[in-house]
Amino acid sequence: MINNMNQAHVSPAAASTQDPCPFNNENILQQLHRAVTRHRLPQVVLFIGPSHQTETTSMQLAQALLCPNTSKHRRSTGCEQCNNCQRIAKQIHPNVHTLRCKENKTPSNSSLIGIEQVRLMKQQQNLRNFSSNPQIWLVPNAQDLTLQAASALLKLLEEPHTHRFIFLSTPNEVSLPLTVTSRCHKVFFPHNVKQQLTNADALQQANKLLDSIHKTPRLQRWHISKQFPTNRDELGKILQDMLLTQWQTTKQLCHQQPQSNAFQKSIVVVQALQETHEAVTQRNANSKLALENLLLRCWP
Repeated sequence: MINNMNQAHVSPAAASTQDPCPFNNENILQQLHRAVTRHRLPQVVLFIGPSHQTETTSMQLAQALLCPNTSKHRRSTGCEQCNNCQRIAKQIHPNVHTLRCKENKTPSNSSLIGIEQVRLMKQQQNLRNFSSNPQIWLVPNAQDLTLQAASALLKLLEEPHTHRFIFLSTPNEVSLPLTVTSRCHKVFFPHNVKQQLTNADALQQANKLLDSIHKTPRLQRWHISKQFPTNRDELGKILQDMLLTQWQTTKQLCHQQPQSNAFQKSIVVVQALQETHEAVTQRNANSKLALENLLLRCWP
């Protein structure tokens, strides 16, 4: 939850609204919107999860911050009808700025957010530092920041301003430098996890693999990959079983130790398993490379 401005993480969303974990997507949105009305919204927020969820949430928060009816009628969200809300939805509000990838550049860097864009962002913010109206910067696809751009953005994150908010979005936290993510309040929106493990054998195998990875030093995990099938469909099924098993662990930690490091690490593992499963089953990625990347990036 967002209880104070010093809390490093916002409790994550659950898999679905029927999930017994109390932090489902709707609850997360309610917490964020209540923080707006109480003037306790963190000024730098990193949304982690599916792009449609993270980018929509960023826009909704911008509307809540700038909507005249939020405080007037004690609303926790924007009314979506006033001029401010409408202009934000159309991406033409002068107080809401979006940091996007370069355009009309060479193919090698056309999909990246460069340092020039971040410098321009800083110049524009300096011009508005004396304004009493909130200035909001949206950074969708924050994983596309170049290393130089991320370093320049870090300086902005270290210079808090009363009326400045920066909302970053990314499907994967580990794609950003730790120096950036450590200065953000994190909101995690996982994908829906609704399937059930097929049988007891699947549960046993998934638990065995997760335990083996967890106990093996990172640089010695290459041999664990041999325990996985080479067939793409079979590999996808095992990854799905591992995801569901790890999600059960995460839900237990959510109830029992919501502020623990184990809970935060479990969220990262769930996220990595989701992405690897999607890469193998939906994007025709190289299964061997996707699996090796999973083994190296999780369970430190």
